[in-house]
Amino acid sequence: MALINCPKCGAMISDKAEKCVKCGNPMKATVGGTTSGLTYEQKNTMNTGTLQQGSQIYTGANTGMLQQTTGMNTGMLQQVPVKKNNKKLIGIIVGAVAIVVVAVILLLSGGKKPEDIQLSKHTASVDVGSNIRLDYFISPDEASDAEVEWISSNESVARVSDGNVTGVSEGDCEITVRTKNGKKDRCTIVVEPAKPDFRELYNRYCRSSWATLSSDNTTLTIDTNPYDRDDYYEYAAGDAIECLNREMGFSDSLMERMGSTRALDGTQTAESKTVEVSWTYHPDKGLRVVYSLKY
Repeated sequence: MALINCPKCGAMISDKAEKCVKCGNPMKATVGGTTSGLTYEQKNTMNTGTLQQGSQIYTGANTGMLQQTTGMNTGMLQQVPVKKNNKKLIGIIVGAVAIVVVAVILLLSGGKKPEDIQLSKHTASVDVGSNIRLDYFISPDEASDAEVEWISSNESVARVSDGNVTGVSEGDCEITVRTKNGKKDRCTIVVEPAKPDFRELYNRYCRSSWATLSSDNTTLTIDTNPYDRDDYYEYAAGDAIECLNREMGFSDSLMERMGSTRALDGTQTAESKTVEVSWTYHPDKGLRVVYSLKY
């Protein structure tokens, strides 16, 4: 223990005394062995305030940090579901778009693709200026509505449109039907000369009294003595024979052959590309000529 002077009255007192024993002046407290210049009440007040302030600072800081941390966590918790929802929404949109794209592709491709195609005929004939129809069959049945392309190997001989083949000139060619995925089949077409229309020729040159036309218009008969009269010759019938020979593509020599035929010669024949003709002659029955279409 040491003695110190009272700062107010100068009396010598112990440095441990809380106040001067002479004048009662509160003495300064020492902190850590040194004079702090503060009384114990001030010290206590200061320590209490410091503790309170420190507590408030610490508590406020912790509270702020807790609030900030909580806010951050809350924000993170709020953001995480949003990101997940966005990803889920994006996935749904992408899936929907993919379905639409596939549906469009299937629609444009006509659904199931053809595996085979077969024509109803693989050889056929058609007259110049006439038409025939070619049908086709696609398998499987689910692909029967697939689009096809028609191709003629020689359009100067035959043309084709949607399966309808038209003869243009004599000759032969191939008609091909092909699907978009390359399946195909072919038909050989022979184009023949146009056959004469017997009905039209009958109406133009003939009379029913000496000419007969079959019900299917394929046979035309001319008789110069239809009633078998003696020494009778129907000149109109003879003129019709000459005109018909020319219309059917026969040369003038055929008429000369007919005129020189005798009864003992029997049945005579001739033919063109489209017509066969036969005839007989007898002095009592006249000249009888039969025209038939060739098939």
